[in-house]
Amino acid sequence: MARMLLLLSLFLLSALVLSGCVLFPYGMPSPGKANPGAAPNTGASAPSTPSSGPSAEPATPNPEPSQPAIQPDNSTPADNGTALNATPDNGTLPAMNATPGSPASNASAQNDTPAAPPHMAMTFYNVGEADATLIRTNHFTMLIDTGSDLSSDELARTLTQSGITNIDVLAISSWESGKLGGLDAIFHRFSVGEIWIPGDPPDSPAFHYPWLAIQQSDVPIKRVKAGDHFTYSNLALEIFNPPAKPFSTSTDANSMVMRLWYRGFCAFFPGDLQEAQEAPVLPSLGTSTCEFYKWPYHGRGSPTTSLIFDRLKPTDVLISVGPNRDGLPSPTTLTRLNISKSNVWRTATLGSIQVDVSAAGQYTVGRAPAPGG
Repeated sequence: MARMLLLLSLFLLSALVLSGCVLFPYGMPSPGKANPGAAPNTGASAPSTPSSGPSAEPATPNPEPSQPAIQPDNSTPADNGTALNATPDNGTLPAMNATPGSPASNASAQNDTPAAPPHMAMTFYNVGEADATLIRTNHFTMLIDTGSDLSSDELARTLTQSGITNIDVLAISSWESGKLGGLDAIFHRFSVGEIWIPGDPPDSPAFHYPWLAIQQSDVPIKRVKAGDHFTYSNLALEIFNPPAKPFSTSTDANSMVMRLWYRGFCAFFPGDLQEAQEAPVLPSLGTSTCEFYKWPYHGRGSPTTSLIFDRLKPTDVLISVGPNRDGLPSPTTLTRLNISKSNVWRTATLGSIQVDVSAAGQYTVGRAPAPGG
């Protein structure tokens, strides 16, 4: 009996040893040490591990610029309106510096138009093969030309949506249809202080109606001429053409040529003056350069170089142009501008363009903000 009990005990002991090898094949776990390969059960999900790549860095929001950033269009098109090398709308705005000017003025606004930002802005509207330029400070508003018949309502609507109610000076730079088409709309929708003209229009049926609209508007008319100077707080305007005695019947030769100064920044408006007609203007220009230049007559070219352009050496050039059958802007003009290294801004490919000038005379060029934006 005792022998049987001994054999049974040995059998049970062997069974226990074998079962332990099956349950813990690598030995008994130590107290307080996790089992290799097992995740701890904490009752909560494990935190995600941040990526070590660039996306792990916190994103820094980019402030929205006041002007949508674009690059100038210096392409030389094979046919008009096709930009070969134009940068898309989200291009990088080139850095452009102007000479600092005089300290800020504390002058109050002179009209009822809602106050503009504390700087000067020039907006060159995309009105097709025509011209319309708004110059605005917080105490002065000037509209140079009114576009064509096709763009008149849109221009007036855009000005209204931009908060314009009063126009201190409406300037007609030349007696040409692409500058006179919006006269009626401007006179009907805005209060105009005075109108500048480069002498009376030629005796032609094409100008009878615009001239009648001006005369019936009861707006004071100023016939500007070379040598006139006008100052509106920190904004100064110099007139270089037409001469006191206008040229015969040439509307181009008699067009208004104007230089604008604002806190050291310079912009030049040559009207429709042709290269062959520039000589009388040159002696009055002096030796100062000019940062910004509006190319005459939608980018028209000439076999002769522009003496005014060569004298002023502008950094940036604006060409107001739209679809046309004349091949404008001229390949000659675009080639000349590329050689000069000037930045070229075309309304046909970039839309309405705005130049903002700070109180220090520094300026930037970009797409004009949306009306009311």
